[in-house]
Amino acid sequence: MKKNQLKGIFTELIETSTRKSAFTSFIETEDISSDVTLEKSEIGLKRKRIFEELQKLKADYVNIIEDYKTLQIFARLARLETAIVQHRSMLDTEVKLTLLNQKRGGSETSYVVARASFYNPNNVKAEIRAYLGKSEDLGNDLVELSNDPEFMKMAELALVSSMEKDMIIMDTLPVRTKEKVMSAVKVPVKILQVESEDIHIQHEDELNKKKVKKKTPFRPGPAVNPKPKTLGLFLPNTKKD
Repeated sequence: MKKNQLKGIFTELIETSTRKSAFTSFIETEDISSDVTLEKSEIGLKRKRIFEELQKLKADYVNIIEDYKTLQIFARLARLETAIVQHRSMLDTEVKLTLLNQKRGGSETSYVVARASFYNPNNVKAEIRAYLGKSEDLGNDLVELSNDPEFMKMAELALVSSMEKDMIIMDTLPVRTKEKVMSAVKVPVKILQVESEDIHIQHEDELNKKKVKKKTPFRPGPAVNPKPKTLGLFLPNTKKD
């Protein structure tokens, strides 16, 4: 039996505040020394050529994934995936009950809480909860409550209502600025250029520089708008004909 896919693809690939992008990890995860090109033998010459090809391949890869249009597509797909999996959770909600104890003012209160899978990029755990009431009012036998169809319908409605408040609506999604999109994938790469005798190491620092929007006098920010040509005052015409 098929299950709903509640995890996105591009949501797991792009960089977040807690992890590197999968593209960065792919480029950085390498342990190949340029020494393999120094051997003066037939296999050394082959590896020298292959090593040079590898550097070109990596450079092409980085150029593609750091392209502004590519990053826009990645961001768009991640937002679409988020909306899709959230809609799936709302249409097929698997309700689970749990007891949650909270201490306030020296006393402890137990609550019956409903929870279900729900992806939100702002949350660490892909789960949503809804407080249903105090256990002293509803009872603390979760098996009995789970077997009560009316109670479970009420719990499901509470969860779906909470999902609806937290869901991503595509029309209201904030569009990432060019700087934010460009910083979504940071791939520091070291290009090794192998020549006839020497090996020159060239660091491509420019790959990690964020593109900054050109400031204009009318862009919000620290720049000051130009002074108007007039003060906007209209004085009565006192000149006699």
